[in-house]
Amino acid sequence: MKRKTLTATFGVHFVIRKEKAKNGKAPVFARVTVNNQRCEVSIKKWITVRDWDGRKGRVKSVTDEYKNLNSFLEQVRAMLVEHYQDLVVENAEVSHQGR
Repeated sequence: MKRKTLTATFGVHFVIRKEKAKNGKAPVFARVTVNNQRCEVSIKKWITVRDWDGRKGRVKSVTDEYKNLNSFLEQVRAMLVEHYQDLVVENAEVSHQGR
């Protein structure tokens, strides 16, 4: 009897939504991709559009405030990856929609 294996692709990238920008600042979202299906989750942070590095998915300025934001983004990424790994260990279904 073959054992069913879970093979899911998983990724986290941070993006801003320029179309929702107010006063030159745009909201930051965590874009989670599972098996080529995307879900965007607001992280309740705003960033000046010109200070965002879309390619790297992080702030490109070096002020203390932005260093803290980059650190926060990495904490969010680590938390999402940890939850994904927990689901894999539990042999739970992994999807972009959650449980």
